[in-house]
Amino acid sequence: MKTAKIFSILILTLLFVPFVFAKEDQKSQTSGIKAASCVIRIALDRKEMLLQSNALSYVRSVLQSSGVGLRAAREFMDFQNEANINDVYLSPGNLDQFINVNYISEQLVGNDVIYTFKLSISDLGMSGQKANAPAFMKAIVEGLKKELYKSYEDYKKRMEQQLRIAEENAKNAEKEFYALQEQMRKISGTGDLSRRKVLADINSLQDKIENQQLSIALNEAELENLSNQINVAMRRANEKLKNDTVLIELENFVKVAQKALDSIKQEVEVGRGSKNDLVSAEEKLSRAKVEVGRRKEELQSPSGTLNIDALNEKIAAASSRQNSYMKSLKNYQRQVAETQENIEKSDEYEVLSIKSDIAKSSLRNALQNLADLKRNADIVPPTITVMGD
Repeated sequence: MKTAKIFSILILTLLFVPFVFAKEDQKSQTSGIKAASCVIRIALDRKEMLLQSNALSYVRSVLQSSGVGLRAAREFMDFQNEANINDVYLSPGNLDQFINVNYISEQLVGNDVIYTFKLSISDLGMSGQKANAPAFMKAIVEGLKKELYKSYEDYKKRMEQQLRIAEENAKNAEKEFYALQEQMRKISGTGDLSRRKVLADINSLQDKIENQQLSIALNEAELENLSNQINVAMRRANEKLKNDTVLIELENFVKVAQKALDSIKQEVEVGRGSKNDLVSAEEKLSRAKVEVGRRKEELQSPSGTLNIDALNEKIAAASSRQNSYMKSLKNYQRQVAETQENIEKSDEYEVLSIKSDIAKSSLRNALQNLADLKRNADIVPPTITVMGD
């Protein structure tokens, strides 16, 4: 029954409070009492609360059903012994002539919602009937209690089965997700091998290669310029040395001093020369050479021409940079080759990535479903209270 299914999820236990009937003492079993009424209050966990119409529809459907209302009517009203009454008359559809349920209120108290209904039994005045409205009322309320217990037991079984299935689904979804992640790691390591990422990496490396090639070309131009500057400086220095009159005279003096020294050596060797003259000649030649060297340094100083040593230092620095640029270029070219190989892997990676996203979504849904089921199963037990009108 649809309404019973709606209500059954709310029942974990049932507290049945003894009835108080305003129109009849419970111990009285005499016939002829043709009307009775009471108030029914049902307290439910708020998160499992029903709409007014659903709760009222459920209570009516149970009390007027063949298994509750019709059975109680046959037992306590003795319809089956009347010749003018038959089973067709006592159908569930006709029981609303005797059983009337009205909605009174709905109240939120803490975490509970309390529904209040009025139950009335009337129109039992037909001749020949052994009418006993209080007993009839008690019977149908007892039937409501049994129906709630039956719905609760059915609900427990369904919840246990659903929880087992949900837990199994969550475990399977988790295994599938981890398996796909492991496959992706085997292909890509810890990187991202999606086609978009691979192509972006290749483009980035190509840009680095182009920048490095530009740096190499500029550095080569600088090396060539420095080399030209050195050549020019050396040429100018040579020209300056060649045309300097002071240097020319000093070099001539060195030549004269060398000849004099050679001559004195020959004299000394044959025993005609003095050793003091030989020492003096050697000193003159040495001083002349020093003056020549000093004059050359003066002519080659920065004040006179470009500093060749400084240029050589710049060339050494530029050559070091060039080596570094070349190493970086080769490294980028190697990375491009390796990254291009990943394009073939990217197709398989993309498929696994899509499957992984689906598996992740399935896992999220499975875990959410499991959490919802556990939360719905964990509710405060409802209570039912029956009071006199």
